[in-house]
Amino acid sequence: MIKRKKWFSGFAFFAVVLTGAALLFAACDGGGGGGGDGKTVKVGAQESQVVEGVIGSFKFPVTTTGITDGNYSLSSDAVSNRPAGVFVPSVSYIIISGGKGTLTLNGSVDTIAGTYTNLTLTIDGATSAQFTLEVLPAATKTIAVGVQDVAVTAGTAVNPISFPVTTTNIPNGSYTIDDVNNLPTGVFIVGAPASLTLSGDSGTLLLRTTADAVAGTYTDLELELDIAGTPVTSAPFTLEIFPSGTTKTVTVGVQDVAVTAGASVTVTFPVTTTGIVDGPYTPTVTNLPTGVRVEMTKSLTPVPVPVTIAGGNGILTLFVGRMTPADPVPVAGTYTDLELEIDGVTSAPFTLVIDP
Repeated sequence: MIKRKKWFSGFAFFAVVLTGAALLFAACDGGGGGGGDGKTVKVGAQESQVVEGVIGSFKFPVTTTGITDGNYSLSSDAVSNRPAGVFVPSVSYIIISGGKGTLTLNGSVDTIAGTYTNLTLTIDGATSAQFTLEVLPAATKTIAVGVQDVAVTAGTAVNPISFPVTTTNIPNGSYTIDDVNNLPTGVFIVGAPASLTLSGDSGTLLLRTTADAVAGTYTDLELELDIAGTPVTSAPFTLEIFPSGTTKTVTVGVQDVAVTAGASVTVTFPVTTTGIVDGPYTPTVTNLPTGVRVEMTKSLTPVPVPVTIAGGNGILTLFVGRMTPADPVPVAGTYTDLELEIDGVTSAPFTLVIDP
């Protein structure tokens, strides 16, 4: 019994020694951030931003232990699992000083937006844990087409019809017009091949009509530009073609509120039109009585509030009253000879009533 007890105690001591040796080996191993010689590499969070499709540089802080200060060349294999368009520069190295350095990777026009979490870096035989590289999505390119500049009637050839174009995140330059989607019968793009020149985020789209043009309000047209090989399509815009024989007219209705002399009040009048395309127009009103003027915008550089026509309807806004003590006081009366002019067309006389 005594001998068996001594044999068990010896075995237990041997097991403890083995366990201690294993722990010592694990402590020296580095835990996957390096090698068995105590060298470790750690790559920190990305410090620079790169947008997909744009040439740029990705920079990461690097910390090390057990690696001698110096310059370490990087081959293309030094950074594993790089995404498309990301590469190690042809002449590249990391300067390690005091256990710190910077990793620089380059991005080409082939980068694709995304968060890539499995890259690793190897220096001096030590491989880092996985680190993350992010490629930001490109800014959204937009195209907006405004209101046509001239009225068009069915069966009439008009060349050109101009539309203002505004864009965001599209560089200045000349771009091929791939198409204007949903053009109605008798309407065509001007130019062959057609192009649009952008300067300061704006340009002009030119269309034309032939005798085959059919009356209608076409609200689903879309401009499609070729931007570096990628089609970019505008929001829908409108082309208005009036029935044959339509003439331009402007009619002003009755004021919306009662006004008394000495008051300061905004007065609006309904406006109806024919033959005038939708859009904002600067109003000119003649024969305004004392103390009455076209309402002005509230801005650092005030301008007349426009009459915005939509579907043949709009609103004229006048101001009756004094803006400053030096302004004249409106005088009571029924003023029947006011006239509105927009788009080169003058209305029949309309009436403003100012009560005593």
